[in-house]
Amino acid sequence: MFLLFVLKGIFYPHINTDVNEILTFLKASVLIGSFLFYATYYIIYLKDKDNTELAQKTLKYARINHFVAVVLIAAILYYEYTVAL
Repeated sequence: MFLLFVLKGIFYPHINTDVNEILTFLKASVLIGSFLFYATYYIIYLKDKDNTELAQKTLKYARINHFVAVVLIAAILYYEYTVAL
């Protein structure tokens, strides 16, 4: 996800962007980042599923990540459909 921000920053002066393109980029960045975390937590959960304490801890972090991703997407969609119009 950091690489996407770096590439967007490098090419920003050469691209005629508007608010909708930036919001689309933010939505894609949040979705890609959250999917990477989902995959990471799933792999950790599979590794720790025999140890219930570690598995529960991993699931707690996965729930927190899911909540943060949903809040970020909701904030971007709110801004896109109310403020940016």
